[in-house]
Amino acid sequence: MNIDWTEIIITLIGLLSLLISGVLIPYINTKKELVKAQLTEEQRKTLDYWVGVGVTAFETYYKESGAGPRKKEEVKEFIRSFINGKDLDITPEQLDKMIDAAVQNLINKPWEQFTGVAGITRKAE
Repeated sequence: MNIDWTEIIITLIGLLSLLISGVLIPYINTKKELVKAQLTEEQRKTLDYWVGVGVTAFETYYKESGAGPRKKEEVKEFIRSFINGKDLDITPEQLDKMIDAAVQNLINKPWEQFTGVAGITRKAE
């Protein structure tokens, strides 16, 4: 009984290339993006603040119903112009999450976003 090792080796090479291209390369790219997008606490707080400013400004400016996607794009452009030239790396996914969180914060706790900033205080009710 002769075993054809050529077919076995070709199959193993195919499986190995499938594993490398399907699992290893996406894993490495994900890790690279995470390392690239790590921010210091101060940078994150600064971005959180300016995302909140952008969300509040465009929520105030666009009052019509259904303008959500346009507002989100405007906030993204505002933040990109803010980041331009600064040493801040943020992925589009992170920016989307920050914007969504700022919108929820604005809906649920509109005063807490700016309390203590530039002398803004909430009046006692």
